Amino acid sequence: MLTRLILRLLGLYQLALGGWFMVLRPPLLPEDLRYVGQASSGLRTWLDLVFNVMGGQMAALGCALIIVSLSNLNGLTRAQRALLLTCGAASAVLMAYTNFVLGSDFRWALLIPVVLWIVFGAIVLSDRRVPPPSDVDLN
Repeated sequence: MLTRLILRLLGLYQLALGGWFMVLRPPLLPEDLRYVGQASSGLRTWLDLVFNVMGGQMAALGCALIIVSLSNLNGLTRAQRALLLTCGAASAVLMAYTNFVLGSDFRWALLIPVVLWIVFGAIVLSDRRVPPPSDVDLN
């Protein structure tokens, strides 16, 4: 189905974009420095924009997880379950780790979603009712 293909392409785009931001993107691009230099409030305005984008990405992942939670998780293969757990590792674990490195006041509260992902992972990966790949509709 075309809609599933589009969603998969969007998912791959988000993964690639996230990888670029985590591994390849320099801390400040030339355009960032230009904006900070041109804005009357400089760094504060730039950070507001950066956090607006980051918050939007977090909200989007939250919406996607709610949609997934409304579906039949019993129909997921082990590979699909592992990919779903990767979402948790890429969001909650990295967020908590970074906030511990920064010494954030919120670091302990950010362990709550990590614990929930661990519990979720233990449950879904131990479920023996996972259908064989031939029974899963990949279209």
